[in-house]
Amino acid sequence: MENPAAQGRKHYEMSFYEILATSVARMGPTPNHMAIIMDGNRRFARAKGLKVMHGHEAGSTILDGVEEWRKAIGCKELTIYVFSSENFKRTKDEVDNLMELIFRRSEDTMNDV
Repeated sequence: MENPAAQGRKHYEMSFYEILATSVARMGPTPNHMAIIMDGNRRFARAKGLKVMHGHEAGSTILDGVEEWRKAIGCKELTIYVFSSENFKRTKDEVDNLMELIFRRSEDTMNDV
């Protein structure tokens, strides 16, 4: 099965529902800080019969729009938790692949800031 994120990173445009959600979010108090915990990508991949790394790649696509969402609601700070100390207990291959993915996606995200 093809890697769901193999097409590479494209310019992100918010969907109608994301625009609506951010408009509603701006009606209330704006948080100064948001946090995202990247969790469940390995379970997702296994449930769909994909390779684990494909699950991590697919999950990483959430980062494509996160900077636009943050700006749209006026939030000043964003924290993204992508790796815990527990993750070091995984196979060396999975840890190495995750580190490469984290590095690549971090560069992509920081280039958007």
